[in-house]
Amino acid sequence: MSNEEYKSLFLSESRDIIKDVNNKMVELEKDPSNQDVINTIFRGAHTIKGMSATMGYDPIVKLAHSMESLLSLVREGRLKAERNIIDLLFKGIDSLEEGIDAVDESNGKGINYSALVEKLKKAAESAGAKKEDAGQTCPVHIASAIDKVVEDKLAQAVKNGPDSLAGRSKPC
Repeated sequence: MSNEEYKSLFLSESRDIIKDVNNKMVELEKDPSNQDVINTIFRGAHTIKGMSATMGYDPIVKLAHSMESLLSLVREGRLKAERNIIDLLFKGIDSLEEGIDAVDESNGKGINYSALVEKLKKAAESAGAKKEDAGQTCPVHIASAIDKVVEDKLAQAVKNGPDSLAGRSKPC
């Protein structure tokens, strides 16, 4: 599989995840305590982080990681998904989407999320997370299970082509 094919797969999968996460964020607005929704949003950020790291899109990795860290605090009940947190996560998702578009247009050149990453970290710190813990994510056993799913999808795409992934069909 060529770099362009990997990039195409990254773009397709990332856009699907962003769409799903946006829908779940709307659900979270309606029910901020819904753990299933919170977990789905967390997994989306984690998966985008992993795929971006694989492709070398570091600014997207840093942003997704910061979102994931904040979501981890929400999952643990250390932070409530109040309006300010939801708004910050929406900004993160919009920025991830812009970053994915930038990858499509310019291979991700020139994207910088340092201001937003700082806001996400400060929100995590305000929840009582120590500064050094504000960048931490989920426990290793959970991260490993999620990483295994991503690894399996990529292996499937490498072996059988990107159209072999569930929900993908070949163009007419």
